[in-house]
Amino acid sequence: MFLSKSPRRTRLGFDTLEARLTPANNPLLVPPILNSLPGARATLYLDFNGNTDASFTPTNPPGPVITNIDTPPFDRDGNPNNFNAAEMNEMYAIWRYVAEDFLPFNINVSTVQPASFAPFVSQRVAIGGNGSWLPGGFVGAFAPSGFSNVTLPQTVTDFVFSALSTNNKRVADLASNLAGASFGLADQTLYPGAIVNPGLPDGTAPLAGRAYATNNTRSLWWTGTTTSATTIQNDISVIGSALNRFGFRADDYGNTIATALNVNNTTNPSYNFTAYGQINTVTDVDVFRFSSKLGIVNIDINVPEPYNNLDVRARLFDINGILLVDSNPSTSFNAAITYATRYAGDYFLVISSSGPSAGSTPQNVGANIGSYSISSNIINLAVYAPTRWVYDPRTALYSGFVTVISNANVNGPYNLNFIAPPGVTVRPSATTQQLGNQFRVKFNATLPANTPSQFLIQVKNPLNANLGTYYKSFLTNFFVS
Repeated sequence: MFLSKSPRRTRLGFDTLEARLTPANNPLLVPPILNSLPGARATLYLDFNGNTDASFTPTNPPGPVITNIDTPPFDRDGNPNNFNAAEMNEMYAIWRYVAEDFLPFNINVSTVQPASFAPFVSQRVAIGGNGSWLPGGFVGAFAPSGFSNVTLPQTVTDFVFSALSTNNKRVADLASNLAGASFGLADQTLYPGAIVNPGLPDGTAPLAGRAYATNNTRSLWWTGTTTSATTIQNDISVIGSALNRFGFRADDYGNTIATALNVNNTTNPSYNFTAYGQINTVTDVDVFRFSSKLGIVNIDINVPEPYNNLDVRARLFDINGILLVDSNPSTSFNAAITYATRYAGDYFLVISSSGPSAGSTPQNVGANIGSYSISSNIINLAVYAPTRWVYDPRTALYSGFVTVISNANVNGPYNLNFIAPPGVTVRPSATTQQLGNQFRVKFNATLPANTPSQFLIQVKNPLNANLGTYYKSFLTNFFVS
């Protein structure tokens, strides 16, 4: 079965009364307690345990007032008197999708009934049943009074008939669609023909269009045409507008190097860090400052698949603002940074949206925004110069062992790279490559964590200078590749 929606109505897949042993709004049925933003200005209440509304007026097609609307609890196993573990998991999934949709706004998506449903305070989405109380198989998909109504004496409940679909994403998409309509959205449409927008070939679809009726990968807020070929609606701007009073969630991190959050420091032996954040607009960037010694920086930036609306981009900059790595893979919504540090000091990680949905036009654009998490595995190297030198008068070469210790395993094969100072040359061997004064020593085995590893350096010193001074200089230029 499937759900299909005309403007302000939903066509039902069947029209039969549902069997029920428990009354609507059963206080003994407790769904998982979930809140996306406690303390927010407003609440979007996902009501899973049933609800009774005094009245409702269908609007398209128009119809008489329906009284005593009884929406039964969310039910998958035919027992509406109890939520089993699988149903609890499904409710969590529906909540998680909707919470991600409304993440940019100062609104709490909650499964806990709020204390008030006053205008501009709370909006109810009743999720349950098949809508058989509606005549003719149609539902006024949202109360025409909407979230901000202060005069019409009718319900402001949005109705999602979960019995018509076992696909939790579609149920969640319809919940967001109807809540968005209550917050002032019109349908995203395509012209000519004013077809309700089904989405793009890249698998994205508009929440205010037909995302709930398609097998899309991600459902997004959209910018596109609505009531005419020249009427452009930016969904995010409408929902967050002054009309609804709750506005946008505060930006969580600074957007520039100057305002970057320092997430680690030299007192942390591992230098590793974690962080969580949100990209609230397609122009939002979050900047993190972190320190590293010589070694390898591995950073994973993950979105919460399959709930993600964000296709994330990650960039790494050095202390001078020079771009070192740009990760925006076409085969993943996540991003990853791997970089062999050329100096010990500060670096900057910049997180942003990958941009609008692929293949879109300025009048048909999905917003890649949402939440992400960061985890790092920073491999620090300590490099020690030879403590003893052996001179061979036949070759005029000094020989000594360089010692390398890593705080984590470096899987082989790997290379140690360095730059020799003026006047010092390194004798190449079968595992050493030289290009000018740059050298690369290859290791096929793993460098074990906290275990000294050594390799032989042979230098010719025509200037007869102090070798300790030279080695102190060039050992600061080591990095791993």
